[in-house]
Amino acid sequence: MQRVATLCARAGSKGVPGKNLRILAGKPLLLWSLELALESDLFDCVVVDTDSAELLELAEQSGAHHAIERPEELARDVAGKLPAIRHAVEQAEERSGMRFDVIVDLDLTSPLRTMGDLQGAVDLLEVGHAGNV
Repeated sequence: MQRVATLCARAGSKGVPGKNLRILAGKPLLLWSLELALESDLFDCVVVDTDSAELLELAEQSGAHHAIERPEELARDVAGKLPAIRHAVEQAEERSGMRFDVIVDLDLTSPLRTMGDLQGAVDLLEVGHAGNV
């Protein structure tokens, strides 16, 4: 099974402006999820999807397999997250030539997840997927 982790990072935030670049315990919020996804070796592809030039640059410098610029219509306050995830996956499939069976979206505002949390989520998804084959 091919697995992808998506990290959707919209630049605009009404509650906490620039939150995905804000420093938390010594590093930008984005990096907590990105580094864990990369270090886990659970994913064939780790993708950051954002409308921020700064976040794209940080993602590229930090080892994301793909840093994808999100279209403006998917970056508005009223845009849902599912279309952004879909965009990230479609772009990653096109760029990598892979077809993903398992998609895990890592919300950047949950930086305290552990490697065990990631493994448990993947296990649950794959058990569910196997039952639908």
